[in-house]
Amino acid sequence: KLNTINEDQILIHNNSHNLNQLYPDHSIRGANNRNVFDKKPWNAPSVQELTSQRGHNSNANPLIIEGNKGDILKGIGNNEDHKIVKQTLSQLQLNKQNNKFNHNNNKDKVFGAVYEHKDSFGKPQIISQTYNTPEIQFTQDMKSHQAIKNMHVYQGGKGSVVWSGVGQYNVSSNDMQNITQNIVDRRAKELQIQKLKGPKPYSKHG
Repeated sequence: KLNTINEDQILIHNNSHNLNQLYPDHSIRGANNRNVFDKKPWNAPSVQELTSQRGHNSNANPLIIEGNKGDILKGIGNNEDHKIVKQTLSQLQLNKQNNKFNHNNNKDKVFGAVYEHKDSFGKPQIISQTYNTPEIQFTQDMKSHQAIKNMHVYQGGKGSVVWSGVGQYNVSSNDMQNITQNIVDRRAKELQIQKLKGPKPYSKHG
């Protein structure tokens, strides 16, 4: 039986929460660990940069959503984006309850991240989402978009993860795509920045 996500199931933990419980493999660092990051993109440097700001930056609050079998989603980001996560996941879980053929019991971890390409002043210019290692996605964006390459190579810009999440059990890859797309839509509208278009194939991670 799938449960809907109620208000009291969204746990915004205080600064004493152990970060290891949010991203338990966070000790794996370094750009040379590409093969590790391909399998566990939540360990990528860009994600760890965001989690390292926890307790010092309101844009890096941890989120844990609990289900019948334990934690079904862990994330890091700001509270406005966490609200989108809760609303989206609640509706998705309700839809699954109404469709007995669509119940998901995924034990594999599914990853999703929302990221922004920022200029040399740290101002977001372009936003998108990825389900792979963010650093790999940044490189792909530079190869596919000359403006992004110019921003990074010649103008001192960088890619920055602004929300990241890992789901399992009732959270499917399609759920994560819906969650990250809704975050992208909210932030693009609020910040008045461009959404990057283009297919980003999903990759499962165990």
